[in-house]
Amino acid sequence: MKYKFLTYLLFILFISVLQSCQKNEEEFNIEDKASFNAEINNVKITLIESDIVSDTAVFCMPSRLINYNERDYIIDIWSLDLGKSMKLDGSITSRLSVDFVNHFENSQYVSDYNISRELFEKVLSEGEKEYTLNNKDFPGVSIKWIDADGNLWASGSPYSHEESSADLTEDNENYFIINYSKNYDTHASIGTCSQYLDISFQCRLYNWKGESIVMKNARLKFIYSIY
Repeated sequence: MKYKFLTYLLFILFISVLQSCQKNEEEFNIEDKASFNAEINNVKITLIESDIVSDTAVFCMPSRLINYNERDYIIDIWSLDLGKSMKLDGSITSRLSVDFVNHFENSQYVSDYNISRELFEKVLSEGEKEYTLNNKDFPGVSIKWIDADGNLWASGSPYSHEESSADLTEDNENYFIINYSKNYDTHASIGTCSQYLDISFQCRLYNWKGESIVMKNARLKFIYSIY
């Protein structure tokens, strides 16, 4: 009788785990096209990657920026860029950039600043991430938004050599969570690592004058590749 009861409990546990896994896969279905939804000062914003190059697109060049400085680490920034293509007059509008600002030691690279799959997955692992105050002094996540008028707004300093425009520690409403992260190398070019990401975030963004806007309930789905 005791054996049958334990078998029954194990069977129930197995079914529960299976259902949980199925629910997780269903909730975060992988989409081939990048997309972004948010509210900025209570105005809804939607960007969806288009097959038309002149419309909304993912910008892959450069998707990575390495900054060598005099410190004992290298600033290695991985950028997820989605937005409208540059206009004929050279202006840029309605573009989102999510930067993963990494401070790596030389020993963390495989060779010639190449990233191992293990380190790649660690940076882009599921869970909550911290925002950076400025790229030069702190690793973390940085958000940039170019609005419909071409104005740049950023969660911290948009460039690694500048100081932050705001003290983000006072922005208690900020959060950044990678909900789902999955190896996508089978769809990548030779020599690259790719990861499918489903991200939720919220943050206050600042312009160069110190004025601010709030990006709420943001959701980004993106396939990021690194060379």
